[in-house]
Amino acid sequence: MFLPKELKFELHNVGQGLFYSGRIDDFNFVYDCGSKKNNYLEKAIHKYRNDLKKQKINLLAISHFHADHISGLNLLLDNLEIEEIVIPYYTPIERLILAVAEPNSASWYYQFLLDPINFLVDRGVKKIIVVRKE
Repeated sequence: MFLPKELKFELHNVGQGLFYSGRIDDFNFVYDCGSKKNNYLEKAIHKYRNDLKKQKINLLAISHFHADHISGLNLLLDNLEIEEIVIPYYTPIERLILAVAEPNSASWYYQFLLDPINFLVDRGVKKIIVVRKE
């Protein structure tokens, strides 16, 4: 029976939003990375990256593209190796509706919504899995 030597799970305090991470031995994962309180989120991401000590994230899972769940994505991806990411499929019209609903977001968020795949590839993500509802 396999028993991990190291287990660590953390729900980061980011205010309204979600940033959850975990580590099982040498496997690092993140589930969502966003908040409506960006100052809390930036502190949490910097702390997480420092704790990671230049290791990679093996799996990043994004539940949906609302800003309060991905507003820290650009900062998290900055010079950090991400092996694999799982994202939901959104049609171009659905992504346009999200962009219109968040009129004061950072420019990278609109670039992400315009073309999520190229946005992630340009930031070095090695494997992208897109999940459809059906």
